[in-house]
Amino acid sequence: MPDQPGDQDARSPAKAEYSKARRYSLLILFCLAQFVDTFNISALYPAIPTLAVALGMSTAESTWIMSAYSLTFAAFLLIRRVFVKYISFPVLIGEDPDRRMYIAEYAFIIGTASLGIISLGAGFLNSKIPLIVLRALYGIAGSLTIPSALALIVAVFPEPLEQSRAIGAFGGCAAIGNVLGFIIGGIFSQFASWHWVFWFVTLISLPVAALCLLLIPDQPRRPIDDLPRWTRFKRLDIVGVAILTAALILFIFAVISGSTNGWATVIVLVPLFISVAMLVCFFFYETRILIDRAAMYVQVQDYNVVYNGTPHEPTFCRPPHTWFYPNFSVVFGTSLLPFFWWAVISLVFTNLWQGVYHRSPISTAIHLIPSSVAAFFASFTGPLSRHISPKWLILLGQLLIVAASLLLVFADGPDKYWTLDFPGFALGSAGAQLI
Repeated sequence: MPDQPGDQDARSPAKAEYSKARRYSLLILFCLAQFVDTFNISALYPAIPTLAVALGMSTAESTWIMSAYSLTFAAFLLIRRVFVKYISFPVLIGEDPDRRMYIAEYAFIIGTASLGIISLGAGFLNSKIPLIVLRALYGIAGSLTIPSALALIVAVFPEPLEQSRAIGAFGGCAAIGNVLGFIIGGIFSQFASWHWVFWFVTLISLPVAALCLLLIPDQPRRPIDDLPRWTRFKRLDIVGVAILTAALILFIFAVISGSTNGWATVIVLVPLFISVAMLVCFFFYETRILIDRAAMYVQVQDYNVVYNGTPHEPTFCRPPHTWFYPNFSVVFGTSLLPFFWWAVISLVFTNLWQGVYHRSPISTAIHLIPSSVAAFFASFTGPLSRHISPKWLILLGQLLIVAASLLLVFADGPDKYWTLDFPGFALGSAGAQLI
């Protein structure tokens, strides 16, 4: 793919400032951050039954341990762009490579350090509400960490071949964190305590943040303007993010309550209708504010013009308009399917095997490994899109998920693992990763 304008400028500082040893040392640290991000999700699955008993949580309440993280991660990812630009890291707006590095550097360090500190506090808690609150703060820290790590990898490894390998290693560490998370989480739950799942994250996150502070060279700091900090703060789309987050919380609450209280009850229908109304209000509100400060907007650029050597300013589209791009709605919905599938099988089978079949946390973790291993190997199928149309690959992935789900429906006993559970996990995860 031809370089876009400014790419060569963005690459030259990395070549000059980073030795090979420093670049690969930083890559290891970024990969550790990716490992921690997936570990802190998968390690909790075998620990949830033990954690729920210790904290007196019902099955429905225990789902908030996972949901709180995902909700805030998604919500604050929307305003991360404006947050790092106007509040924490005020720098010159433009396409200067030093500016991008400065933002990504401190966003990553603050996010990783916050993750370690929050995990340390979570490990000492023995109450469900504070733990759910800290898991929500986890998501905010994660929204700063992972996107910034990817941006730093692109800056540190400017050469296309080296960059693709670095990004591949970064993505592979997510799969490794997922696999080891099940195992280590099971070991901690069975032989130590669920608290160690959080302390383990602290033991990795804080050293990673400290080492990055030393290894990433400081970039020039240039003020964006002379406006007071409060004025810059008001540029954040706090209202939009608050509406969206509240809508998602109410929607999840309604879905969780429906399985225990019945779908026709007031406690389900009222939050469900309010959440839908708030989503409509969110999209309407996003059309009423300045477009470059909206939580959700799409930056559209005519790449054919850029490739022909005639760069131009990018245009911006508001959220309601993005849904009318060809196939955007279909791709958006399809992209959610793998996460739905993985979350459901991990939570359902963890509770089934430990709560009903009385398996140990380690046994539960080991039985879930095929799902992660299949996803890991399927992650190397990316080059297939050069030879096969992506729509056929997506369709194949969906068919594999359907086949896997049918197998798991009939896995109604502990003796059905190798005949139904195992192939179901392998096929479903491979299909989800393919999507």
